[in-house]
Amino acid sequence: MKAVIQPLAWGIAMASILAVATGFALAVTSGTVQAVEHSHGQHAHGEQVSISAPDGRRWATDPSLREGMSRIQDAVQQAQAPLGAAEAAQLRDTSNDAIAYMVDNCELPAEADAALHLLLAELIEGANALSQAERREAGLEHIVTALQHYAETFDEPLWR
Repeated sequence: MKAVIQPLAWGIAMASILAVATGFALAVTSGTVQAVEHSHGQHAHGEQVSISAPDGRRWATDPSLREGMSRIQDAVQQAQAPLGAAEAAQLRDTSNDAIAYMVDNCELPAEADAALHLLLAELIEGANALSQAERREAGLEHIVTALQHYAETFDEPLWR
């Protein structure tokens, strides 16, 4: 029984810590972030969720950001739509692991970190939706949108 409960407890604890950390970071940086109005968690087509670096440039990345986003991108490319339960669970777990890795190892300056947290919020929303059969495709869409915003917002040399 301990072999089942302990990993489950750690997973729940990590998800809670990540949710609190992301919420705190968004609350702290809300003065510098241009907020996007959400309508029941849905975004209008073409709506920007990220903030740009000064002078229209992209934010620099750090190794953990490049690694984490590449893991998620690889997992999305391996997923086949429509997502089955096993595929959705694999994508959710890979995304959550990559998000935790990026948060734990982030070395970005404060303004770039604020932009990253907007992307993380989109990724987390997508990963959470993957747990619900009726929301799997919407979850995948959130993750794909976050990856697109990442490429628009951060200078990712490996994706060019």
